[in-house]
Amino acid sequence: MSLFVLKKLLSGSIPFISLFLITHMAFIQAAEDTNHCINSPGQQQLDSAKPSIIVIKEIQLQIDNIFDVNNPEESSALFMWANRLHFLTKEDVILKDLLFTEGDPLDWAQLKESERILRTRPYIWDSSIYVTNICDGQATVLVKTRDVWTLQPSIDYGRSGGKNEVAFSISDSSFLGSGRLVEISHSKEVDRSSYQLNYQDLHVFPDRWQLNMTYAENSDGYMQFLQFHRPFYSLEALWEANVFIQNRKKDDALYFRGEIVDLFSHEERGFGVSGGFSKGNQDHFVNRLTYGYRYFEDKFFNTQRTDLNQARPNNRIYSYPWLGWEHLQDRFEILTNIRQINRSEDINLGWHIKASMGYSSDTWGGDLNRWVLNGSASKFYIDNHKNIWQWNSTLSGEYVDNAVENAIVQSDLNFYSHKQSWHRFYLGLKTAIAKDLYRDKQLTLGGDTGLRGYPLRYQTGDRRFLVSAEERFYFNGEYWHLFNLGAAVFIDSGRAWFAHQDNGAVDSGVLSNVGLGLRLSSTRTGHNSVIHINLAKPIGSDGQIQGLQWTASLETEF
Repeated sequence: MSLFVLKKLLSGSIPFISLFLITHMAFIQAAEDTNHCINSPGQQQLDSAKPSIIVIKEIQLQIDNIFDVNNPEESSALFMWANRLHFLTKEDVILKDLLFTEGDPLDWAQLKESERILRTRPYIWDSSIYVTNICDGQATVLVKTRDVWTLQPSIDYGRSGGKNEVAFSISDSSFLGSGRLVEISHSKEVDRSSYQLNYQDLHVFPDRWQLNMTYAENSDGYMQFLQFHRPFYSLEALWEANVFIQNRKKDDALYFRGEIVDLFSHEERGFGVSGGFSKGNQDHFVNRLTYGYRYFEDKFFNTQRTDLNQARPNNRIYSYPWLGWEHLQDRFEILTNIRQINRSEDINLGWHIKASMGYSSDTWGGDLNRWVLNGSASKFYIDNHKNIWQWNSTLSGEYVDNAVENAIVQSDLNFYSHKQSWHRFYLGLKTAIAKDLYRDKQLTLGGDTGLRGYPLRYQTGDRRFLVSAEERFYFNGEYWHLFNLGAAVFIDSGRAWFAHQDNGAVDSGVLSNVGLGLRLSSTRTGHNSVIHINLAKPIGSDGQIQGLQWTASLETEF
């Protein structure tokens, strides 16, 4: 109906019809206002919908299988067979990890944090949570995840610092789609061979209680660990509780120039209980007060390879209450190609600080009166040129008889340049300072600590530094729909030494190497890890290391 005709009706020529039409149009407008809907709103649209409260009416789950068989490139018989054999993650496993449920007020921050929690699970490749629509103040939320292959019989071979490591295992990070980890493994490493059973249930009891168990029979002893833990599972979590017990026997070795020079048996026994409180996330800041009690015993015994000309480490007993504090900024962003290859990474650009202090006394069972100190701090920063800086530092030590003992401070500074999405320059500096370490502990540098062209634990000291520079390349695309690929050209340079004594003829000075590396990251299996294959050559060495050194290892980062 045109505006001209409407004016005629309102002029009084047809008063009753005009009154009817006006009333009818008013009802239509009111109905449209009442049934106003927003499809796929973003955070700004959600904020503009306030101050009225939006309630989650429905949670929809989309749990995708390992391969998308509707994609012609992933519809091969092998991929379809893998999908049929795979136990898809159960819906209740996903729902238990969400920080919201149907009937809750819609909170954008809870949606984003739930995404981050799901991305930490080894049986999920990635997760996305969307608000698909809002009607009449009620929202529909879609939770979308993609499974990975979780049942993994594997043979792992690694070589680091001239030593081989082999492991045979069968594990399932989501047993029958339940989210429970079950693993049986046999490994032969530098220090020991081991048969081990691991079990983890992240929701063994209601209210997010976790169960962790490990049992191992080793060539040099055993390992028994049991823990019930209700963690600070989110930034809004108000409390935590933890209880654990641990028994372990192993051989501790001391190294020089990559060779064992002393070895003794070490028995550990201990338990701990702890708790914590928080007021949750307040204006993007989280503070937590933690407290507890720990008891530990360390006992040492001679073996056939013990150097009887050297003093055996002293037995130690710790029995102490402790108090801790944690500070966390909520500044999470999703980045790529920082520590992984072509994968979403949740990086917190804010501060994360932790500190704890306890007092062990002979009054309640300790062998000495001593303070036990621990602390850590970390920070990511993005500059105006989109370069990324990362700093983290840790501290541990004891204060006994007016002296600092068994103390070590480590600090790392990492720089990731912003070039192209497929190319980054990386520069890292790692430093460590130790003071009066107990005799069963060493500060070492070698192939196992980043000096890739040298044997493991090649240098020892109470000071250490390592500088590594890499040109990193991230290849686009997913190769054979199975893994992501990267490469690196690198140079490492570092030294470990004793600062307040003559290092004499044993001092090999600053050591350096150059090399090439290949990086592979599986996109369809449950390990959030990167395979490293490196070929490195020492340069300017002390002459004792000749030729090329190659290493193969499974790491957590690029």
